[in-house]
Amino acid sequence: MKSLKSLSVFLLVAFLAACASPQERAARAIERHGPYCEGLGYSRGTESFINCVRQEQARVEYLVNSYQQPTQIKVKK
Repeated sequence: MKSLKSLSVFLLVAFLAACASPQERAARAIERHGPYCEGLGYSRGTESFINCVRQEQARVEYLVNSYQQPTQIKVKK
């Protein structure tokens, strides 16, 4: 139940983010994924850093979009 609530909040934020300008979305992506990429050794302002941020953002979007509710298995008695 907690993961469903977290997913709902994330989707709401993603929906509201769609109203942002491309510059605002890029700034949020760097804010959100920049520390991860810096932890991998990429330096801010480099092309490889931007590529890392883009790849991480795409990975997260893929995971969110591919999330499916677990189906309940009906057991016949």
